[in-house]
Amino acid sequence: MFNALIRGIRSVDILLLLSMAILFAFGCAALYSIGLGKEPQSFFYLHKQLTVFGIFCAALVLVASVNYRIYRDASIVFYCAVCAVLGAVLIFGSTIRGTRGWFVIGGVGVQPAELAKLALIFILARYLSHFAREIRQARHLLITGLLAAIPIGLILAQPDFGSAAVLFVIWFGMMLVSGIPRRYLLALAVLGVILGAAAWSFGFKEYQKQRIITYLSPGASDQKGSGYNVRQAMIAIGSGQLFGRGLGLGSQSHLKFLPESQTDFIFSVLAEETGLVGVFLLFLFWILFFYRLIASLRSASDDFGAYTILGISIFFFVHVLLNIGGNLGLVPLTGLVLPFMSYGGSALAVSLLSVGVVLSVRSHSV
Repeated sequence: MFNALIRGIRSVDILLLLSMAILFAFGCAALYSIGLGKEPQSFFYLHKQLTVFGIFCAALVLVASVNYRIYRDASIVFYCAVCAVLGAVLIFGSTIRGTRGWFVIGGVGVQPAELAKLALIFILARYLSHFAREIRQARHLLITGLLAAIPIGLILAQPDFGSAAVLFVIWFGMMLVSGIPRRYLLALAVLGVILGAAAWSFGFKEYQKQRIITYLSPGASDQKGSGYNVRQAMIAIGSGQLFGRGLGLGSQSHLKFLPESQTDFIFSVLAEETGLVGVFLLFLFWILFFYRLIASLRSASDDFGAYTILGISIFFFVHVLLNIGGNLGLVPLTGLVLPFMSYGGSALAVSLLSVGVVLSVRSHSV
């Protein structure tokens, strides 16, 4: 038992945890600054974020200590339970910012769509590892596509386009690496274009259309309407210059020009107040974080562990890409948070649990 404990301690990825902690510290600094700008000053977001972090750091340790193969065995039950909850939230859930995707329990909001990302990763990792030798058959693309389509459809019904997009990219990325013939994925891409056109005509809400129009033609968009958020975010980023305005001195967030500064646009707050130097350091720690995820992927001793870390890596990468890209006007705004940094208990909890799963694969791969 003592030897197992020593082996577990040695297998802990210190650099992964360090990069995660520093990214969280960046987010806390931004939330503290946002609290300074409240009238009167309020650090509610920061206090709640620290509370969730403390609770789920303990959960991270617990998840990391359990053999990850248990998650494989429980993946079907977990996936079915999450899909059932996604269906229930459409009936019994609360609507926040136009999305009926929350359960509010004792004043605390819980967003099942975040859990769906981890559930899909587990079920796909189980399926792909089980059928690894025959994965080139077309039926596996259809079956895994159905597994992804169920939670995606339920999340789109909320509607939450950002989380649905993350689920789709997780599925597509895992299938791309699995060895599925590229011609199937090409046919799927054509089908995606057709479905996208149909969704534009019959599925997208007006504000979702406006986000895409703003992205495709930022100069022609209404700068006081659909283009307002992106314009204010880019102004905030540009005004940071080299060293930033200083913590608590950002005009865009403190003068309320930047909407949802604690979630969607926390990157813009940091860029304005810490400047290019702060953004460089932020990217440096994100690069370290992903480097350690790749190193963990290589250490996996079986297909399930490798696919699980792959899915988690895609999950984090898509969030970072779409959040920061949206702030910079490089991709349409999706409402996705920046992992470890944006305010949001459900998102932070799932991010911490995901890191725990990665550590579990590292420590129990023999």
